[in-house]
Amino acid sequence: MRYIVYQLLLRSFLNKTEKPVPFGNLATNGSGTFADIDLEFISHLKSLNVNVLWITGVIRHATTESWPDINIKPSAPELIKGKAGSPYAIIDYFDVNPYLAVNPAQRIQEFKNVLALLKANNIKVIIDFVPNHVSRNYQSLNKPLNFKDFGTLDNQSAAWDLNNDFYYLPGQELVLPVENYSGIKEFPAKATGNNCFKPNPNAHDWYETVKLNYGWNPYMPQSEIKQTPVWDKILTILEFWISLGVDGFRCDMADMIPIEFWYWAIDKVQLKHPNTIFIAESYSKDNYSHLIDSGFTLLYDKVGAYNCVESVLKLAHPYNLQKLDEHIDFTYSFKEQMLRFSENHDEVRLSAPQLAADCFKGFAATALLFGTGNEALMLYNGQEFGEAANETTGYSGNDGKSTIYDFANVPSGFKWKTKQLSSIELQLEKQYANLLKTIDLPVFNNGNFYNLGYCNGHLGDRLALIYIWLRYYNNSFVIGITNLAATPIAETLYLNAHSLEISGMHIGSYHLKDLLEISAGSKLDVFNNENEAPYGQFLVYIAPSTTAYYQLIPNVE
Repeated sequence: MRYIVYQLLLRSFLNKTEKPVPFGNLATNGSGTFADIDLEFISHLKSLNVNVLWITGVIRHATTESWPDINIKPSAPELIKGKAGSPYAIIDYFDVNPYLAVNPAQRIQEFKNVLALLKANNIKVIIDFVPNHVSRNYQSLNKPLNFKDFGTLDNQSAAWDLNNDFYYLPGQELVLPVENYSGIKEFPAKATGNNCFKPNPNAHDWYETVKLNYGWNPYMPQSEIKQTPVWDKILTILEFWISLGVDGFRCDMADMIPIEFWYWAIDKVQLKHPNTIFIAESYSKDNYSHLIDSGFTLLYDKVGAYNCVESVLKLAHPYNLQKLDEHIDFTYSFKEQMLRFSENHDEVRLSAPQLAADCFKGFAATALLFGTGNEALMLYNGQEFGEAANETTGYSGNDGKSTIYDFANVPSGFKWKTKQLSSIELQLEKQYANLLKTIDLPVFNNGNFYNLGYCNGHLGDRLALIYIWLRYYNNSFVIGITNLAATPIAETLYLNAHSLEISGMHIGSYHLKDLLEISAGSKLDVFNNENEAPYGQFLVYIAPSTTAYYQLIPNVE
């Protein structure tokens, strides 16, 4: 099955507060809850062909909010980014964020209820799993009996010890890059989550987190990895969430965990729960083969596919769409284990001024990424409406991303919920629905790929912003054309003899129908000139910021 993943930042996207206040708290700005994942929202997911929902921010993290009735206290403000805090600064691995529940005391049951509803509608659910680091003031209220909390048995006088859960900086006190200390002390200081082994992390470090010890010794980095107590603790946590009903995990910063752990943990999970999905957030091509061998279901397709298209949208030197070929070749043997996306919570929104600044150009880039491979695919909430994240919400400022740190809304999500979408947003939603439906055709799901850029050298330097390709499968043929340039393509394009031979396309005349219903149809003729190799040619008009998928339909004379 080809996974179509939808990332949902529930706190913000389904927040029913129309005008949250910058830097506002939960009482002022509100939050989406599990109850908002209702049949209407599930119908929306179904319209996009989604079969996996990734709910971001389920596991309880550090926040400035408190719930005295259930014994949840606020974290120190200097340990929080924003009012809500980062979903990646986990404070209790065995708990659900209270703000996601209508009744915080029943938060785990409400989560289980929505899991059951989604599964009844054939949608799998994955959550973020953050194995590399925890909040600086991690303390579990809901841990199982006999579970020793992280750090409680550590030898804090040792910079590194195989039996320690954390890394320490003996004799040094933590100094945070924030103002207005409330008196918090950390002595000795612990190493920060992004491998910052100094007592004074800077504002760009993950200073609100501390790194967990999986057996990597930073003072002898080439030494053998050996099992630490963290391994068994993390396995217990994975088992806990599976017992609640989750189908898998998007594993945050998987590259930062020793590969030995992943071999061990995924094998143990899969022995009991063989269908568990594991998605690796990976930014290192050198690790791809190891992560796949260790059992990961899918890997982030960021370094090759996403980065190539992002550079073109930004016109960041050296940009060139033809570089996508190198990545397609590199991942050919494991292409079905890559996860392609053009947005997620870490990236600038396609429609934001900092990137494409045009929702339809963003769609064209997405259609290119989705149409050139056999990979799993992912949308980020609001992408289907052209969300531009063009507002200041608090800690995040106005960075072109939908904040993960603040109590806020995603404007397009609010407009969807209240049926206030504009005609342009509704048109884009329809295009995304059609794209995801089209991608489900066998010629995309199972088909082969051929880059036609080599056949169209007459386009010259324009090929840096134009990509032309062929998909073929069992006598079905689709030609894809992406034009991310500011000028249209209005000329004859070609197929060479090799593309015709390898695809099995016969000599004759074909009608070209755009499956995305954006560009006008055309006609393709495949010739066999005497004493010359066969070739195909067709005249097209492709507007700027447009992708077309031309299905080839034989003309019957």
